[in-house]
Amino acid sequence: MVKHVVRTDYSYLTSQGKRHMHAAAIALVLGLVFLIIPTYGIFIAAGLALFGVNQISKWSFYFKGASGERKVSKALGRLNDDYFLLDDIVLYPHTGNIDHIVVGHNGIFVIETKNYSGVIRCIGDSWYQAGSQNTSGRKIESISSQVKRNASILNEFLRSHITGNFIGRLFVMPIIVFTNDSMTLIEKNPTVLSTSARKLAKLIKKSDTGQCF
Repeated sequence: MVKHVVRTDYSYLTSQGKRHMHAAAIALVLGLVFLIIPTYGIFIAAGLALFGVNQISKWSFYFKGASGERKVSKALGRLNDDYFLLDDIVLYPHTGNIDHIVVGHNGIFVIETKNYSGVIRCIGDSWYQAGSQNTSGRKIESISSQVKRNASILNEFLRSHITGNFIGRLFVMPIIVFTNDSMTLIEKNPTVLSTSARKLAKLIKKSDTGQCF
């Protein structure tokens, strides 16, 4: 079984989710207060209610994200003890977290986890989410750009903290993992490897970044 070096309670995602939930609660309470104010109170209350609903939606996003990361962490447990796993890593001064880092005899891997539903389209570094394959969908944040950025951050961090003959060819491989088995992925000219949680361990085992540790 993989050696779990850093195991967290997904504090980054849970803290972000709690922040939005607290904001939603405050907005909804204030909305009730403004309802008693004549004339304009109802408009202010309606605005606060919409803001509260928006914050609840963001809380749900982070909650689903944490659930997906737990699923991937469990899936990575299928790797043998030649591999080391670090979860939910923040490399200061950079903001945001790296979902998972795997270090093995065949290299270093940065994994970005997404718990999306529906149809996801990838065209190069452009990404879209739709309800069905018959619609183009709405453009979403580029997942491939995100994971490549995280891989670059880790690569830069390692270069500044370690030495050795292999440092000149140090490379961190980015991988995207989708945890919702009912999601449909359609790719055209992808720039990053994508897989499911079920196939992740197998993909890592057969990949080679050109490094030996």
